[in-house]
Amino acid sequence: MVQKSYMKYKATCLLWGALLFISACTRYNPDIKFNKKGWNEKDDWDYPQREHMVADLMQHHQLKGLSYKQLIDSLGEPENFSDTGDMHYQLLMDFGDDIDPVHTKYLVLKLNRDSVVTGFGIKEWRKDN
Repeated sequence: MVQKSYMKYKATCLLWGALLFISACTRYNPDIKFNKKGWNEKDDWDYPQREHMVADLMQHHQLKGLSYKQLIDSLGEPENFSDTGDMHYQLLMDFGDDIDPVHTKYLVLKLNRDSVVTGFGIKEWRKDN
């Protein structure tokens, strides 16, 4: 009887230990509501809040139909433009343990020739191993 309860105790401790280990190793970053101040907060080359705000921005904020000026007023200056007139806002730039990026993610906004947003999406790139 004592051995049976000891085995149950040991199994319970092992289960709780495994759950604690998994939760400690998991990075929890919930999506947060978009705000211009947090969106434009920069730490070195990184925008730490953008990746967590982009879902709210795309789902709950009107982007299509905005003029270039309205977009800049809402999001700030983009990181770059493409030769097709698309605007790019950096969401993630991961260097891993390399000097060159190994993973990037951008919010891309498509503008027509009148500089009005006609579409948007996420563009992600990962270096092949």
